[in-house]
Parts: sequence; C-alpha cells; structure tokens
Amino acid sequence: MAQTDDPEAVSRLVELVAQLVREKEETKRLIAAFGKGEISSDRIIAELSAQYQLGIGGAVRALAEHDKFAAQQLGERLRSRLDGMLAELTARDATAAKLRPRTSASDTFKDRDDDVLRREFVILKALANRNSDLKSSSIFDAVRAFDPKVPDESITAHLGRLLKAGLIARERKGRYRGLPHGNDYLAALEAEIESRRLPLPVVDAQEPE
Repeated sequence: MAQTDDPEAVSRLVELVAQLVREKEETKRLIAAFGKGEISSDRIIAELSAQYQLGIGGAVRALAEHDKFAAQQLGERLRSRLDGMLAELTARDATAAKLRPRTSASDTFKDRDDDVLRREFVILKALANRNSDLKSSSIFDAVRAFDPKVPDESITAHLGRLLKAGLIARERKGRYRGLPHGNDYLAALEAEIESRRLPLPVVDAQEPE
C-alpha cells in the first residue's frame, strides 16, 4: 500500500489493516486510542503494520516453508481482499461526499476574526509550493513577521487546527509540509481576505529549500 499524508486516506488504511487483525486486544486498544486522538497517524500505522507482519505476514512465511504455491495463493487472496475493501471504502467516502451539504467560502469563514484568517493565510502560504517540509521555527518567524505580538500558543493552535483539518501534514517532530487540499483552502482564504478589503500578508519563509 502506498504511503500517504492525507488524513482521510490514513484513516482508511488504519481501518483496512484493523479488519485483518481486529481480534487482537492490542489492536482494539490502539484503535480506541487513535479515535481519541491520543496517538498519531504515523504511530498507529507503524504499530498495526508490525502486527500485520507478525500475524498474517508470519503465517504466509511459515506456509511458504512447506508449500510456496499455497503461500503465493494466500498472498494473492489477501491482496485481493485489501483491494476490495479499499474500493468499498472509497465508494463509501464518495457517496458520503455527495450527501454532505456544500458550504460557500463565506459560510466557512463567517464570524472568524480578520487576524486569525490572515495568520492561517501566512502559515499555508509559507508551506505552499515547496519541495520539502519546513521547520516550525520558520513558520513561527513568518507569522511573527505579520503579527509580532502573537503568542506561541496561538501559532501552535493554528498548526493543530490546520493539521487536524488535513490542510497541512507533520512530517516529523517540528517539521510541517503543505498538502494539495491546503492549496484550495489557501485560495479561498485569499478570496475571503480580499473580500473584506484587507491587505494580504507578505510571506517570506526564511528556510532554504
């Protein structure tokens, strides 16, 4: 399965693997902790992948020692099952998206403070169209160039909200990168800021590519 930083795709991958090892108490604990936001996407994928390797993967390897053809058939059957579940989940998500009520940009940003919107614009603009991730310290500097008095807690809260919304991704501790969906949100932010007749912040992230 391909790696991804899309939170919705991550959740689908978690569900797929969980269905294969759901009987394990440790898996149930991990799923519950992930649902509560107590552990990260990276950690639960690593943990479930390890369980998969030790469980089903180990069974395939053990079978191969006795009958390689049977092990190959089992592997193909598992791959087919994964593909089928992924197709089912994708279709389910597409149906849910069609049923989800559409909201305009003005509805999305309604009642939100001007400076809050512009700080989010700065963060997303700093991460947009980069070939690499960006240190959080560089993001903090970019925001403070626009709003020198903003406290650390506010910037951290912005990053957390954008991360949870799937607009940015955290590569590893202290580093972030933009996502394609974030570019769409950035364009909507820009339109909203301009509709309020506010100047767009000038963004200059100082970290080299």
